[in-house]
Amino acid sequence: MVTSGVPAQILPGRGVTAVLDAEGVQLTQHRQVLDIPFPAIGEVGTDGPQAVVITLTDGVTHRIEGGNPAATRAFVTALAAALPERRDPRGSALTHSDTLPEETGGRLVGALLWVVPLAYLAYAGWVGTVHGSRVLGVVIGVLPLVMGVAMLGTAGHDVWRRTILRGRGIVVPAYAAGRVSGKTTSYVYKDVEGHEHEYRSRLSTSTIEVAYDPRRPERAASQVTLLALLAKLVALLLGGLFLTAVGGFLVFGVLVE
Repeated sequence: MVTSGVPAQILPGRGVTAVLDAEGVQLTQHRQVLDIPFPAIGEVGTDGPQAVVITLTDGVTHRIEGGNPAATRAFVTALAAALPERRDPRGSALTHSDTLPEETGGRLVGALLWVVPLAYLAYAGWVGTVHGSRVLGVVIGVLPLVMGVAMLGTAGHDVWRRTILRGRGIVVPAYAAGRVSGKTTSYVYKDVEGHEHEYRSRLSTSTIEVAYDPRRPERAASQVTLLALLAKLVALLLGGLFLTAVGGFLVFGVLVE
């Protein structure tokens, strides 16, 4: 969707996020995205102080709940002002739906979330049985070890991903579609074939630039300065090495004695 003419607004709701831009309204629910052009909207209003109800010209309704009252009023006012005088009675037939691809590696991560804790519990049980009190180091050391490995993995993955994108990445704008958590924003971008993809970032602006891999369009990275990237990678590497060394000594020290 294009952000020009109509001031863009984002209304994060419970389960559904609405984005208003120059072409209409985009509703995002989980990985489902619905684009509603202005001519398809019959009316828009509120149902209480925190709910927006969009009624299409064919009677189909969409509800967004959970926005604060001020944001809800502002969204309804802006959307109502953007609606054209002449509407299209086809309503929902004018809408376009798309499914954001599932994040790559999701199944592998899910499997590791089961396998790694079970392996750790088995190891801790063995240390407790054979070495007695040394199991305390295993318990204490697991946190810095996991954090350190995660930081090193994040740094390595970021370098690998950006190296690929530097060679064949295509830069496109990505528009904020809502908050995933308190500090993470979900952005949506389109590849050259018009398919929409999700990119998550700790940035909080309404629009960012991302480079995506045309061979795997779901692989993307935001465009940042070289200084900011180096600062991030150095912090991850130094912190990761330190935590991994401390945690590894505490957890696996009994194996080298």
